[in-house]
Amino acid sequence: MKKVTVLLLVAVLLLSVSLTGCAKPAEPMAEKKEEVSEESAPAEEAKELQTLNVAHMPYIHSLPTYHGVKSGYIKDTYGLDVNLLMFTSGPAVNEALGANEWDIAVYGAPPGIMGGIAHNSKLIAFSVNDTATQEIWVRPDNPIAQISGQVDGYPEVLGDAETWKGQTVLIPTSTTLYYILLATLEKLNLTVDQLEVVHMETAQAFTAFKAGQGDMVGSWEPFTFAAVDEGWVKVSSGPGIDEFAPVVIIASEKALAEKPEEIKLWLQSYYDFTDKFGGDDQAVADMMIEMQQENGITTKPEDAIKLAKVKSLVTKDFIADQFKGDVGSRQADEIVEKLLNFFLSQGVIEEDQKAKIAENGFVHPDIILGLE
Repeated sequence: MKKVTVLLLVAVLLLSVSLTGCAKPAEPMAEKKEEVSEESAPAEEAKELQTLNVAHMPYIHSLPTYHGVKSGYIKDTYGLDVNLLMFTSGPAVNEALGANEWDIAVYGAPPGIMGGIAHNSKLIAFSVNDTATQEIWVRPDNPIAQISGQVDGYPEVLGDAETWKGQTVLIPTSTTLYYILLATLEKLNLTVDQLEVVHMETAQAFTAFKAGQGDMVGSWEPFTFAAVDEGWVKVSSGPGIDEFAPVVIIASEKALAEKPEEIKLWLQSYYDFTDKFGGDDQAVADMMIEMQQENGITTKPEDAIKLAKVKSLVTKDFIADQFKGDVGSRQADEIVEKLLNFFLSQGVIEEDQKAKIAENGFVHPDIILGLE
């Protein structure tokens, strides 16, 4: 298999930038119609709301929109029509951004930042912890699985530099999962050109690895649970290397200019859901199973419960606090800065691209801080 060099992988990431990684159902949320009183209504006729196109992937962070559309909550409460679009990965979301196919997207921070560089999209809020279920697996007979305790400070990382060298890993590039791979290699004092990387979406990678292809596979839920069932060995993960990146909520530049009220109403509905169902793991698990079945994904009830606990829903107030403060010192700025510095150190982006994020005001707090 042809060796994938650093330059080739950087090219892949930059190409992504240019194109821009059986239970009772939960009760619908009560409408908030009482909050819109006649006294607060404007004297002039309200502007007709436009349909908002929202991009998601069929995972837990899409539940607020999925439930809001399917139950009618968003339309009945806020008068807003939402067109829910499902994608398989962050790079696909960025490609659609380049074609102006969506107004809002909820996906991984690395491709979200790449979209900001390429298309001046904005970070308007956060969702769940994305790195909580980003994991790298090997088969039990892999030499990496036989070695532990060799990576100082990271006991959950198995193997050492010598056993990782030359391994073929099946993984979707330009994603949070790929970020975890790069960060793991950094802790092993390795670079990605010392591995062979084969770009595959997670479902394809899981199937190929199960069939005997590759030496390592990158997975996120529900494939992480399936990896346990297969008897594979986890050799690294987001939590295992103390890396954190949230799912980001991104607005296109065009949508912010043309649909600011629609974006605000949708974001309010998003946190209506998280505020109501956060902590109700059973309800979240039931809805997630239903949503994923509709999108061709099978998740066992016990795994859905585990996921609801690991990727717990976040509240509006918790997220709003991360966007408060002076520019450059907000928690949101720090999260973005850390990722940018890492990408810079790996040769994924250039200094001018990092500067562009700051100059163009990628962190856009106005929507989240304007919610009730």
